[in-house]
Order: sequence, then C-alpha cells, then structure tokens
Amino acid sequence: MAGLNELERDCLRRFCDVLVARFGDRLVEVRMFGSAARGDMWPAHSPMHSDIDLLVVTREDVSDEEQEELLNATYPLYLECGRQLSPHFFSERRLAAPQTGRVTARVAALLGEQPDEALRGRRPDQTPYWHVERARVSGTREVPLELVVNGRAVARRNILADGALREVAFDVSVERSSWVALRILPSSHTNPVFVTVGGRPVRASRRSAEWCLKAVDQCWSRKGPQIPARDRAEAARAYEAAREAYRRIIAECEVE
Repeated sequence: MAGLNELERDCLRRFCDVLVARFGDRLVEVRMFGSAARGDMWPAHSPMHSDIDLLVVTREDVSDEEQEELLNATYPLYLECGRQLSPHFFSERRLAAPQTGRVTARVAALLGEQPDEALRGRRPDQTPYWHVERARVSGTREVPLELVVNGRAVARRNILADGALREVAFDVSVERSSWVALRILPSSHTNPVFVTVGGRPVRASRRSAEWCLKAVDQCWSRKGPQIPARDRAEAARAYEAAREAYRRIIAECEVE
C-alpha cells in the first residue's frame, strides 16, 4: 500500500474489516490491482480519477445483492478520503476456470486490385519494409488479420483490402494475464491491450523478458559512449534500474 496516503490506507483497512465481518471463512484474500498497486494513481480530488481496485476472492460466488450492499459500504469511505474503493468479486471456482473474452475492432487495409509483383519480390531488408503489399494473400485482394496473445498468433482471418472499415471479432480463451494485439504480418500491428486475470501481472514468457533485458544492454552499448560525461552516471543508473525491472520479471515468469 506504499502508494496510498495514511487516510486512504485507513479507509482500505476498514473496508477489509467489513469484508472479514461479512464473509468470515468464505473470504480467501483481498488483493489490490491496477494503478493503486502500481503506485501511479492520479491524486485524490483531481479531474482525472483513479479508483483503488480490489480483487476480492471468496470460496463461493457472491450474490448480486451482497455485492451491491458491499459497494454501498464504500461510499462513506469515499466521502472521507476522496478515493473510491472498487471491489471486484471472484470465487475460487471462477478464477480457476479459463476466461473467454471477445476481441472486437474496426479494421481496414488498402491494396490495388492488381498485385505489385516488383514490390512483392523484394527481400525483407529492402524498402519499403512495411508495405501492406507484402501481406497480400496470393491471387486475391485480401490480407491476413491475426490475433496475437503474448507474442503468439492464436487466430486468423482474411479481410478484403479495399479501404473499407469492417467490424471483426475474435473469441479467445485467456487463462492468465496477457497482452493482446492485432497484426497484419509483416505490415502493421496495433498497440497491445493488457488483460488481467486474477489480479496477476502480465508475464508473457521468460524468453520475451530475456530479450528485453538483452535489448537494454545493446542500447547501452551503442548509446552509453555518446552520452556526455556529466550525464553518464545518472544514465547508467537509469539503465541499471531497467535491467533490474526485467530481471525481476524474468524471475516471476512461469512460462518459458
């Protein structure tokens, strides 16, 4: 709770007491997640609001009526500390089950009706590197759209590249906290969306985190010598902080 002030911590403790009194042995654990757990909340009473998100794990499902009563119990605490406590209730059974979600997006790509064979024949290291022509499905005006979860393509469908926006949807089972993105390989991709399961951090794979750690070392080997001497010590500390973050993530990864 390092990111909370004393009044916020006190209100959180009192709400946890309410949960213990209500559930007794049915309560398994209460865990903070989101910006409160990361320590990057917006200040209380600022125009941008950050709740204190709480994962409340119980042995059995909590009824809608009980959830509403407990949510109502947070309002006096909000008036007191200016920070909304937002409990999210999950039973052990629900947390153990694979989570299925739907990824939806509006997508578009644009290709000429006839393929540009000269461009398609170029090597990957020749410009233009990311042209969508490189993704064209042979003999069509379509490109493959892939759903990527933690760096692996898990679903694919072709879309007509005539410039028109189209709604697409993928159903995907997410068993652990993951990042999700769409891509048209080798042309383009979206930013990742982070999906949290059970309040756990995203740990895609140990190999991915090790690649990031090596990338920090590579970046320092190239840029470090070019940093002015007066700034080099501070820059070295910043790079080492990045290395420590990735070492910690590597140690936490359960997937190779």
